[in-house]
Amino acid sequence: MELQDLLTVIGNYAFPVVMCLLLFKKLDNDQQKTQEALDKRDQLHREEIQSLRSSLDNNTAALNALAVQISENK
Repeated sequence: MELQDLLTVIGNYAFPVVMCLLLFKKLDNDQQKTQEALDKRDQLHREEIQSLRSSLDNNTAALNALAVQISENK
């Protein structure tokens, strides 16, 4: 095999393979970053929902207390 044939094989196969591997690595890194961002957003959402649930429970207790006071005053 001559040097020119070897360079042709490398140019035709090695470059595309390396580029595909680099692209795969980049896509994998991007996917991991996206998943981390989604996990963080999900955690924040859980905290917000918990806060809303707590507020709703407090409001329910306040309304029940008002209902008791109103029924006692009648």
